Amino acid sequence: GKTASSAEILVQRLCPDKNTNPFDQQWRFYTKSNLIDLLKENRCGCYNTKGTAIYELMNKVNYEAFDLKECTLDQLLEIKGIGLKTAKAFIVHTRRDAEHAIIDTHILKYLHLHGVKDVPKSTPTSKKEYARLEKEFLELCKESGKSVAEFDLEIWNSYANA
Repeated sequence: GKTASSAEILVQRLCPDKNTNPFDQQWRFYTKSNLIDLLKENRCGCYNTKGTAIYELMNKVNYEAFDLKECTLDQLLEIKGIGLKTAKAFIVHTRRDAEHAIIDTHILKYLHLHGVKDVPKSTPTSKKEYARLEKEFLELCKESGKSVAEFDLEIWNSYANA
């Protein structure tokens, strides 16, 4: 629900040192309540969900040998506050050659414009429906000759700048 520029400002506020992992910065010592307050102060929206997800993720990374570079989709989905779209977005944009679709409003508009039938207006909550749309998206992606990450970003930018 944020624009790219507002999300960028938020990330800069919350992670001012671009060369340091935020989990290694002050966030590591925050309680869940502190994180929620920090997100609220910075007006990021969905404070409780995001704060809970960040807190749980930090605890996994710092105390359970949870490797963000190698974790699976299912491992990400076990974290309260991380849903299918967020988990797939993380994997697509952090792993070379990831084959997942980030079904958001931009992708849904794109699918509709490219003849896909029965495209909903918002991200489906049904795994079956998400999988159907993901298959359609990945076929269009393959036709483009681009990686999923490149194709997703190109579509996102075309709608964000429209």
